[in-house]
Amino acid sequence: MKILTAVLIILLTACGSNPTRTEPASSYLKYINANSFDQRLSVAMEQEAPEIEIDILSPFSSNNIPERVDGWLNAISENGGEVKPKPAEGERIIESLKIVLGNIYQEFTRYAPAKNYSAELIYRRNENGEAMIEKIILKKR
Repeated sequence: MKILTAVLIILLTACGSNPTRTEPASSYLKYINANSFDQRLSVAMEQEAPEIEIDILSPFSSNNIPERVDGWLNAISENGGEVKPKPAEGERIIESLKIVLGNIYQEFTRYAPAKNYSAELIYRRNENGEAMIEKIILKKR
């Protein structure tokens, strides 16, 4: 009986062993102007996803970046990450894309995971020639 109990204990503890850690998969988020977006992005960064793609449902002008997005891009930049414009497929390159970082609203705990990422702002020009950001790709560095 003691042997059977010992075997059961060994089998049960073997089943509860630590799983092998795998590389986190790329993440895909849709941008909405809400705290829930910040939470999901922070979690994705904390899990060290190698790439996080943020789909912009309503593209915004490079001269009118929403404060919420501005906070993340600023945190990336201030922590040594690169924030650079990149044309969408089929779009011509513009010489300079002004990114107005405006008022800095930063909560350390919210933006801390941004220190390990760089950002690409995917843009396409509208009929007026204004660069409209339609996607953001954050890459782990």
